[in-house]
Amino acid sequence: MQRSRARARSRAFPGLLALAGAVLLAGARAGAGDVWLGAGAGQVKPEGVNATVALSGELRLEVGRHFALQPDLGYWKHTETVSGVSVSASDFSFGATALVLLPARPVRFFVGAGPSIHRIGGDVGYYGFSVAADSLTRVGLGILGGLDVEVSRSVVFFVAARYDWVSLETESPDSIDQRRFYGGFRLRL
Repeated sequence: MQRSRARARSRAFPGLLALAGAVLLAGARAGAGDVWLGAGAGQVKPEGVNATVALSGELRLEVGRHFALQPDLGYWKHTETVSGVSVSASDFSFGATALVLLPARPVRFFVGAGPSIHRIGGDVGYYGFSVAADSLTRVGLGILGGLDVEVSRSVVFFVAARYDWVSLETESPDSIDQRRFYGGFRLRL
């Protein structure tokens, strides 16, 4: 029963991503604000896993002067190897954050919150061969804050801090909450 639920969730994951992206893009075109495409990198510290590098991509859809919707993708992976045995954990996430924008030229502060979907994976290997692997799809909730620094009318650099609450919903009340600090740039489309 557990495995059939897990398979159903894993088949639904790409469809949910596509649907959420289409809804957010359609909503953005109806708004009067700018559209920004961003990329970033930084450090993530998942609960129970050593800190590692995190990559992110985002599409900021401004709805007026002080509000925005921001769908984002995130990825991290951490592997440790001892005596030929490697253990890795990873997370591929999709989130949709509602933001409040506070302009103070040339800086703009932002804060927000929203839901996210996390595809959490784990793998155990022995001298390069996978011995066991598993993954789960879980829903999370994230809060985000940071600032944009305007370089030109079409380029901004940003720094941000994010915290995601992600419950593993296993038999024990375990979680893989994540603290992320990162920076990057956005281009106006």
